[in-house]
Amino acid sequence: FGLWRRADWPAAAAENVELAWLDASARGAGVRVEAELAALGPDGRAKIRAVVASDSTGSFMLRVAARAGDWRRTPLAVLTPPIGVAADPPPFSYEYTCYRELSVGGGATLVVAEAPAALGIGGKLWDAALSLLAHVGAAGGRADERVKGKAVLELGSGIGAVGLGARVHGASNVTVTDVEEVVPLLEANVKLNGLDCVEALALDWSRPLPAAIAANPPDLILASDVVYDPDIHAPLLDTLDALLNRHLVPVCLLAHRHRNPHDAEFFDALEKRFYVEARTVDGAGGPADVKLFALRPKGLPTHRGTRLPNGAAPDFAVPRGPA
Repeated sequence: FGLWRRADWPAAAAENVELAWLDASARGAGVRVEAELAALGPDGRAKIRAVVASDSTGSFMLRVAARAGDWRRTPLAVLTPPIGVAADPPPFSYEYTCYRELSVGGGATLVVAEAPAALGIGGKLWDAALSLLAHVGAAGGRADERVKGKAVLELGSGIGAVGLGARVHGASNVTVTDVEEVVPLLEANVKLNGLDCVEALALDWSRPLPAAIAANPPDLILASDVVYDPDIHAPLLDTLDALLNRHLVPVCLLAHRHRNPHDAEFFDALEKRFYVEARTVDGAGGPADVKLFALRPKGLPTHRGTRLPNGAAPDFAVPRGPA
């Protein structure tokens, strides 16, 4: 899904793959790792041999990451499931699960599990999530678009990276949502990071809002890489309409990477229902071609004390192709 590309390698490695090195370490206290450096092969694979010694009975995760260098975009570190004498069993039993480590700024990191074999696209980290994660951590933009101190709802959460990052960056509480079969993965990732005030709920866009969300609408909605299939455009628009126009949620931040020629139809429909403003992604993390938009309720001169820009729809060009 575009998270690793040959073009991301250091420039010198384009001619010599031996310059793209990987190293191993541990995530956890009291663990020592001795590992041989491993060269990243032209197919993006590598074999690494490591000896691990632990002075603790607690669990740890073996971490494999790219060595510092002139990477155009540093590959994400990957980790094993938690292991150790007293390690809890993996929080779920999906096969071929990958664990990734994500930087959320300020030296903080998240660990997220993926389960693409069992859940398909819903069990995978997508590129626009990295951009939105970096943006919410940068704490820039308008006050009503910042997560700190707000109740945050993430739509189409998948593995939940953006919602979990919002909680790390000071959201008062976060609800991560997806279809029913993805909820166990979301719950596992909440547990894996030891975060409180984060709840995973099933939210099917083709059905009414869950009672818990309708009764307590959030202050801010986050969504990334949710516009990829024309068949779900109408249900997604209806869900956004219920949240923004009926339940008066002030704003939704939508991160989007163009993948489908029908994307423009979605954004045309979006403009008819909401005020849509293009935003600049603050912070570095995702690909440069990810676009960010702020959606606000239409037809309201003010909302919760925040005046809409000039009281009118902004000048906005619908994205119609790759940047």
